[in-house]
Amino acid sequence: ATLSPMLVMFLCIVIGFTLNKKKLSPDNTATVLSKLENFVLVPALIVNTFMKYCTVASLRDQYRLILYSIFATLVAVALAYPVSTLFEKDAYQRNIYRYAIAFGNFGFMGNAVVKSMFPEIFMEYLLFTLPFWILIYLWGVPCLLMADTDSKPSFGKTLKAFVNPMF
Repeated sequence: ATLSPMLVMFLCIVIGFTLNKKKLSPDNTATVLSKLENFVLVPALIVNTFMKYCTVASLRDQYRLILYSIFATLVAVALAYPVSTLFEKDAYQRNIYRYAIAFGNFGFMGNAVVKSMFPEIFMEYLLFTLPFWILIYLWGVPCLLMADTDSKPSFGKTLKAFVNPMF
């Protein structure tokens, strides 16, 4: 069940690598494909899934999942502060560690992997990651953009970070 979707993704990577290596694709292909993924494909996948499966009944049935996610998100952020100080003394670098420790990498390609390998739980996965996405754009992105820990992001910058194709 997992080999087939992973094999397809691996073959896409091999094809892209080969095209790039043989100079059969333009130099900006990676940038164009990355933007296509971030601004069109992944948001379309998420919107399509929510349009099909997000109902009042499904939210009522999955409220515990959302509560667990909120708890996990808050714990991750709370742990990121003391743990990040163990790795870095520079405030800006410490903010990068905080972000990485709190959120890891669960989106973008992760969405495609979960969708292809576990399609029956994809909606639950999206609901579980929703609080993570909210906190990424309300706290994580401004944290990455701050020059030092004493800086506080302005409300306008936080809202600007919040308005994006993924969310």
